[in-house]
Amino acid sequence: MTPFSLTVPGNLLLAGEYSVLEDGGLGACLAVEPRLIVRVTPSDSWELVGRWPGGGDTWKPGKPPTFAAVVFQTLHRQFSSTEDSSRTGKPPSLAPAHIVIDSSAFYSLDGRKRGFGSSAALTVGLTAALARLAGQDPAPKHAQWAVEAHRTAQGGVGSGYDIFTSWFGGWGQFTGGAFPQWLAKNPASLPAMAVFSGPQKVSTVSSIHQYNAGKLLDPGQVQRLRTQSDEAVQRLTASHRVEAFLEAFAQCRQVGLVWGTFLDCSAEVPRPQGIDSSIVTKALGAGNELGLAVPFSRRAGSLHPELSLVRVSPEGFRWD
Repeated sequence: MTPFSLTVPGNLLLAGEYSVLEDGGLGACLAVEPRLIVRVTPSDSWELVGRWPGGGDTWKPGKPPTFAAVVFQTLHRQFSSTEDSSRTGKPPSLAPAHIVIDSSAFYSLDGRKRGFGSSAALTVGLTAALARLAGQDPAPKHAQWAVEAHRTAQGGVGSGYDIFTSWFGGWGQFTGGAFPQWLAKNPASLPAMAVFSGPQKVSTVSSIHQYNAGKLLDPGQVQRLRTQSDEAVQRLTASHRVEAFLEAFAQCRQVGLVWGTFLDCSAEVPRPQGIDSSIVTKALGAGNELGLAVPFSRRAGSLHPELSLVRVSPEGFRWD
């Protein structure tokens, strides 16, 4: 094989938290820079190497599986058992490779994750790499395989919004379910945005368990909040003007706050001190680990020190 590399963008769920976990539930999703890097070189045996600031891990067959190893093993079984009827009509033979996954850009200088969905980007990168090693062009069916592998590594849970966002790139409306869907939108209509760190780290798996407990406690309230969330997401993704986007975003924020109170997983994210009162802030995803501020000036020198401008990635994974 010839060595190759690819990069994968991060992802943000602007709105639709919890609703995306249900069949037909909607989410407003954005692919963002920076990018995770995957480098693949020939080897006599499989080896996965993870790299990030201040740490890393290495996995080979026979060792206890890391998160990346579970993803890899799930995908390897899928590729190894699926016929490539367009070519040989037989399952592909995957030659072993040395795969380095560098997620350093998804961390801040103090070593904290920036909240850009590194595990999903890792999964997308491994899926695209294995497709190429199998002699296949990555296709939408492979995005579904990535969703299934990511869910397996997370203990069987996960909506897949983060996988689809990093796979397809840009700005879009995600529809949840066993087989998710992606509807691309025009990112040119988006206002300038900035992210900032919230007060506490949130576990995706834990928040999903809290949501499932809430469904048992009060299914009627969950259905009401889902309906309100889906309506707000539809307004948000259909916005063609900044004013309309901000109105819908404020509506999404309010729904998120009610979700947080109901599930005892606060969506209150403190506003960075000194930013203009006209700027709308909202917690992204479940809990309050990451916040978004819109609209924000792009002028040099105008950015508050706690905020980082969002750079939209118009494309998903990219061969380098």
